Amino acid sequence: MIMSRPRPLVFSGGGTMGSVVPLIALVERVRRASPQIPLWWIGTWRGVERAPVTRVMAYLPLCNGKFRRYASLRTLADPFLVVIGFFQSLALLFWLRPRAVVSAGAFVAVPLHWAAWVLRIPSLAIRLDATVGLAHRLIRACVTRACTVLPSRTSTQDARVAFPVRDAIRAASARTDTHRREAKARFGLDQGKPTLLAMGGGTGAVALNRAVRQIAKSLASYCTIIHLTGARDEAGAHDTPGYCTRTFLDDELARAYTAADLVVGRAGMGTIAECACMRLPMIVVPIPGSAQEMNAGYLRARDAAVVIAQRTGFADELCTSILRLLAHNDERASRATRLADAVPTDDGAAVWRELSLLVSL
Repeated sequence: MIMSRPRPLVFSGGGTMGSVVPLIALVERVRRASPQIPLWWIGTWRGVERAPVTRVMAYLPLCNGKFRRYASLRTLADPFLVVIGFFQSLALLFWLRPRAVVSAGAFVAVPLHWAAWVLRIPSLAIRLDATVGLAHRLIRACVTRACTVLPSRTSTQDARVAFPVRDAIRAASARTDTHRREAKARFGLDQGKPTLLAMGGGTGAVALNRAVRQIAKSLASYCTIIHLTGARDEAGAHDTPGYCTRTFLDDELARAYTAADLVVGRAGMGTIAECACMRLPMIVVPIPGSAQEMNAGYLRARDAAVVIAQRTGFADELCTSILRLLAHNDERASRATRLADAVPTDDGAAVWRELSLLVSL
């Protein structure tokens, strides 16, 4: 008897880690529940997602454009890249014949969902942000099932799910005193001071990184700092004692969360959800004019995080807020609790249930 090979699941995301992190958590869940299902990832050619994804599953690059809402010479080429990406998607999906296509909001997944609709392949899209982004609007009519982490007045029919968080982060959420001491020792930090974790994002947040460096010496007497600058950060060394920089953390990110007493970062849902899972208080500085401002507004309305606007001189406000929170343990604890209540997280079980309703797994 000839045995047919199991049909795979295809995941898609990239360009930044925002759409990648929850899908990796979902991949971990799929492998626990149905290890016999082959898994493929379709992402960008040079995105930051390629290295971490290829360590856990097969990876196929896709030619992709981006629907930019700002002036750029690349805008002229983007429509052609999207068309090429669509025909590439048709070829890849015809070859793979997947059970379903799953994405979480990246532009690289847009032509893939269009191709899945043409080929009548079921698809599922997870909306992470508080607002419905352009990528989701472009695929909304052709996806088979849509899920959302945060409520939205414009997407009331979408299934509510928890944000999938990776096993390593969930395992670190216990954060015992012993684990905290070990984590601080790993980064060479003073055990007697609280620790600030400043996160510039996977590709680097120039303005936020600059602000953290500017206030590092002012904070040195009060805390130690782990500064995750992003892979494209090109700033030189910093001679402030107790100030530890890393361009990128993968396996050690859970250890950095374990060491932290307070997190400063952008308002991307990946960072927010991981802090919610770890019950870490946050100060968020959203990217101006982006969906992150809606995420920050959602947290502000629930008093779940301190929100600081990125404007001229915001580093002083950031420094003041950090010092205030480090001095008030009760406020940090209450904000961390409200953050966990505002942003539900799990191991991917909720999205797995929605996917199981979509296809036979």
